[in-house]
Amino acid sequence: MGSVLVETIGDGFGPTDPWLEIDPRLRTAWTSALSADPPGAPTRLGSREVGVLVTEHRTSWVRRCRVGGLDLFAKTYVYPDRRDRLRGVLRTTFLAPGRAVCESRALRWLLEHGIDAPRPLGVAEHRRGGWLRASLLVTEAWPGVALDAFLAPLGPDDRRRVLAAVWGFVATLHGLGFVDRNLDPRSLLVSGDGSGAFRVTKIDSPRARVLRPGRRYDRLVAADRERLTSGLAKLPGRS
Repeated sequence: MGSVLVETIGDGFGPTDPWLEIDPRLRTAWTSALSADPPGAPTRLGSREVGVLVTEHRTSWVRRCRVGGLDLFAKTYVYPDRRDRLRGVLRTTFLAPGRAVCESRALRWLLEHGIDAPRPLGVAEHRRGGWLRASLLVTEAWPGVALDAFLAPLGPDDRRRVLAAVWGFVATLHGLGFVDRNLDPRSLLVSGDGSGAFRVTKIDSPRARVLRPGRRYDRLVAADRERLTSGLAKLPGRS
């Protein structure tokens, strides 16, 4: 696994860079789209300028973009300052897999265990001397929005139905031994088909663990539920 050398942290990653993993569908669609006239894809994924902004913070952002016929989300993490990198020692930035790698692993685990989730299509990292400087996770788009946004326009009855589906989904995860440790309304996606049924999935799970029943499992399951309950209580029009 080589490191991707980019001159400026956050410039993104191209299709010929040595990705840690890249789905053949993404590579094929990307190279084919770039050879078209005019090109049907950006030359690099993961920069702040490519695609439509979904969310943005000081050291991370998500952009939605198209590569050929693929509808994608590109999630970038950057660690430009020594303080940012030191904070992640043994967790994300040094002597440990980065957040993009961990999130991709969690999504793959969910898919392998029958959970409907966004499919990861690529992971890339830029490291220097073993220190993580930037990383990128590319996933297929999933037809839903964050739980907090989904709930916002709903009346009390619909909110209760959605929350019943959410708690049922959480129970399914815990029943499989999957404890998320990052269970927030903004990291749960929900979609509805208009018939009163709702689909729920989980993203942004860099700290997830799969555990057997026991004291640690019980403690982390309780912490998951408490975190989500607390997050829901902070939303406007809580149910």
